[in-house]
Amino acid sequence: MPKTALIMSDAFAQYNLGKQHPLKPERVILTWELIKGLKLHEHPNCIVMEPRMATDEEIELVHSKEYINFVKRVDAALDQGPLPDDLEIEGMRYNLGPGDNPMFPKMHRGSAIVVGGTIVAMEAVHDGVVENAFQAGGGLHHAMANKAEGFCIYNDPAIAIKYILKKHAKENLRIMYIDVDAHHGDGVQAAFYDDNENVMTVSFHESGKFLFPGTGFMEERGTGKHEGLAINVPLLPYTYDDLYLDIFDDIVPKVVKAFQPDIIISQNGVDTHGTDPLAQLGLTTKGQRDIFKRIHELASKYCHGKLVALGGGGYNVSVVPRAWTMLFADLLGVLDTLPDKIPPEILAQLNNGRIHDNVPDAFLDAGPADDIKWRINDFKFLDEFELYGLQMRYQFNNEILPLIEKKARKW
Repeated sequence: MPKTALIMSDAFAQYNLGKQHPLKPERVILTWELIKGLKLHEHPNCIVMEPRMATDEEIELVHSKEYINFVKRVDAALDQGPLPDDLEIEGMRYNLGPGDNPMFPKMHRGSAIVVGGTIVAMEAVHDGVVENAFQAGGGLHHAMANKAEGFCIYNDPAIAIKYILKKHAKENLRIMYIDVDAHHGDGVQAAFYDDNENVMTVSFHESGKFLFPGTGFMEERGTGKHEGLAINVPLLPYTYDDLYLDIFDDIVPKVVKAFQPDIIISQNGVDTHGTDPLAQLGLTTKGQRDIFKRIHELASKYCHGKLVALGGGGYNVSVVPRAWTMLFADLLGVLDTLPDKIPPEILAQLNNGRIHDNVPDAFLDAGPADDIKWRINDFKFLDEFELYGLQMRYQFNNEILPLIEKKARKW
């Protein structure tokens, strides 16, 4: 049995919000080029799978018919020429227009292929075709039921979770969603917040006090059947590798052990990097690699390795392909065999004629970003961060974990 599915297709490039938009298809394309340059896709443990278009019925598991129909109308209109004024105005009802969520050609088709790719990954893992899967084009975690949000048109993680729960309802599956993007996974949380005890959402992110979408505080714990199953860990700006991993290690293994998921689906945004232009966390590619490894280890320990790993944010294009290639190599079981440096001929191809900061030759950063370095050498800064980390862990262990463990006794 192949160990790892790689969901790969040029069709993902249809999800293109425009040349000036920070969510560039190039991030995913460069990741695939690096994976292919290293011939990881030819490894005997890998199977390359094509995505498919998600159906309207599947997308409706999360989104309203009204919203989907509008997105399809925009798609059809842009095939004919410029968008008519009436659709420009109507788009405001759905948070579509100039800014974060522009309307773009093939908007429905590009979004539906992303959703379909994540469903393909989820099905392959659930059905035992593979142990785990990587879908770099997925992870659009902000989209809400009736509107676009945060560069996201359709919420592929939430749709894939609801799809597999519905298709295999008799199995009473438990799905854990772990989100390590710099931005709170608000759309996925909202999809399950008050009515589902088969899904746990865990989000590590820069605090909403400082960053979009302004949510994801520890007090957001779910309601009704879902109470205690929404876990939020808001981090301070400039949180660095060691502090992040200390907090992660004190929280995530405990909730995975209590919840005992059948499948883990992770959103692996790399806008947590210290050089990312749209967030203020302070991780290096080494810290990001170590987070990915921990999630994979938890899946191996608690759910027979069943892990669906998605992409997500990450707006420094020199970081994304390095971080996500390490993620894929770890899923494939060959992380330790990656070269320290990207071979020159592959690096030249990645950087040939690209409009972005050149991809460095090393997978691991030489050290933290400059504005992180001086902070981690400042004892006052370190003391404040250590205290914040202790307070969060205390609140989790004394208020949130008991709720989860109480639920666990009923499972």
